Amino acid sequence: VSQSRYEGRSGWTANKFYTDATSPFVFGGVFNFGQYLSANSIVAPDYLIINLGVNDVFQEKSDEAVLVKIANTLVQYQGMIDSIKAYSTAIKVGIAVTIPPAYDQESFGKSLGVNYQRWRVKRNNHLWNRALINYFKDNEADGVYLVPINTNLDTRYSMGLESLPVNARNTKTVESIESNGHVHPSESGYWQIADVYWYWLKSFES
Repeated sequence: VSQSRYEGRSGWTANKFYTDATSPFVFGGVFNFGQYLSANSIVAPDYLIINLGVNDVFQEKSDEAVLVKIANTLVQYQGMIDSIKAYSTAIKVGIAVTIPPAYDQESFGKSLGVNYQRWRVKRNNHLWNRALINYFKDNEADGVYLVPINTNLDTRYSMGLESLPVNARNTKTVESIESNGHVHPSESGYWQIADVYWYWLKSFES
């Protein structure tokens, strides 16, 4: 890959990228990929990866609420892809299958107290990924591909670790996932994600 560009924004959702006036892709209230390229003097890419979903479903507290959010988000994903393909059907679009949260509740407690439970976030993630896979699984003929980054992330050892005493009266330490690691990988975790991106890109070479 000779050139790459990254447009990630901490805490942003698909809805914000698709509709918000501050989104780099929204012009006159409309998501417009071609205008984004023109405004930034960017040559049309060969590949584009959409990696969203964590922030879209994270806060929902019931299956019913998650399913409503999923339906809206898939419409927005399709709108993004339609805009990309309207500019160039040659662009290959990768849909990253959203990564799971850290493997235990402790990191959630450190970061969020009692406001969110790991089981609920994992359930939301499962519902979202199932819908995402079902929606895009047969789109390769149109240049849209699922990229399974969720399968290559070590949610125990690649979510950021810190050493903590086993208890207040004992100086022995154990490794524990740090407070920001409930849904955020460490550097090693991001490299695991990058490995999947790399092999997805390499898969198109003859």
